[in-house]
Amino acid sequence: MVNLREQRKIENQKKIIEVASDFFSNKGFQQTTISEIAKQAQVGVGTIYNYYSSKGVLLLAVFSNFMERLKDEGQQEIQINKGNIIELLTGFMKRTTLVFEQFPKTFWREIFHVMTDETDETRHLRKSLFGFDQEIISWVETIIEAHSDCFRVSVNRKEASTAIYGAAMTLVMLYIYDDQMTYDQFLIQLENQIKFIFLGKLLEG
Repeated sequence: MVNLREQRKIENQKKIIEVASDFFSNKGFQQTTISEIAKQAQVGVGTIYNYYSSKGVLLLAVFSNFMERLKDEGQQEIQINKGNIIELLTGFMKRTTLVFEQFPKTFWREIFHVMTDETDETRHLRKSLFGFDQEIISWVETIIEAHSDCFRVSVNRKEASTAIYGAAMTLVMLYIYDDQMTYDQFLIQLENQIKFIFLGKLLEG
């Protein structure tokens, strides 16, 4: 059972993350100050620093929160229905990468910049994200396995899943760092990459 002090801490952190997310996405990481976040979250500046040692660590906490939400949503989406495997895989990967469209590209660039720092927080986050990567690959593999009867040739599920994930993440980086690429263009390229991976491997019809 959580005591009142722990409950207060959880509520404070949740509020700080929500407020920081709004500031970072709307105003930008560099332009946002901890004092602004503290004022909006109705906590002291010292309270924020008790939870997060720097603004960069707070940014990583915001990102980690996004990933946890995405993980939960992904687990709900993994209910497999029979259908067109290209459409199913494309739809799943679209939902998985939708988070990158919800915030400005500058926000994600700042995330990746902070993640290159060699700190305990970034190493922990990278380790956590690697586990999430593996889960996405496993989900894709599950979809492929459930549709094994639609292939005209033998397909290595793990290699195909890794290829799809790799293509998606490469496109994500191109999207984030290319100011001219729209999210719709990203989705079109994502679907084309998935089609290319299975080119000549599917039964007709």
